[in-house]
Amino acid sequence: MNRSEVLTFGRRIGTGLAFVIFPLVFIFAFAVHPGLLNPRLLGPKELILRGRNNDLLQFAHALVTLNTALLVVIALHFMRLLDRGPHGRPRITTGICLSSRSRRASAALTTGAICNQS
Repeated sequence: MNRSEVLTFGRRIGTGLAFVIFPLVFIFAFAVHPGLLNPRLLGPKELILRGRNNDLLQFAHALVTLNTALLVVIALHFMRLLDRGPHGRPRITTGICLSSRSRRASAALTTGAICNQS
């Protein structure tokens, strides 16, 4: 395998792992919260007491922070999918089409709002 194939293979494996690990980290992080099945509003004092000396909860929050890197990998994958057609041919990105449509809709709504004021 040449260097390009190794990079492509590594990118595919990394993206696949990101899609698997990302939701698992969130499931774990939510599961370690005390009182998850009995939700209620907590004041600042109760929040501090709940988090103090709860190493597993602190570890779960640190994992969620690190999980942001996996979200970047997933976002890059989706961007690559939007920029390439089904057969690898470049196509216009969805964002460009949506932005031009939203500008037209915004202009139409603004014009309608101006017309309705008089």
